[in-house]
Amino acid sequence: MQTPAPPPTHRTRASKLDPFKPAISQLLERDATAPATVIAEHLRTLGFEGGITIVKDYLQALCTEARNRRAYVRMEPGPGERFEVDWGTLRRACL
Repeated sequence: MQTPAPPPTHRTRASKLDPFKPAISQLLERDATAPATVIAEHLRTLGFEGGITIVKDYLQALCTEARNRRAYVRMEPGPGERFEVDWGTLRRACL
C-alpha cells in the first residue's frame, strides 16, 4: 500500500514593505492622490530598500479594497409594516 505524499507546506514571509505600512497610511491621509513614485521616494528616506513594484502592488490592493466597500443599510420591514398595491388591477366601482 502506498502512502500519499504529504501536503506542501507554505511559509508566510514578511514583506520588505511591512514596517513601512504605517508611514504609507499617514502619507495617504495627507494626500490620497499621491503617486507611488512619491511614496516610494519618501519611504527611501526612512530606510526602505525595496522596489517601486511592491509599493504599486500594495497601493493597488488598498484602492481595490476601498472601492469594494459599500455603505448601505438593508431595510427589512416587519410583518404589517409595509403595504403594497398593484394599481394596474385596481378597478373603480361604478356608482
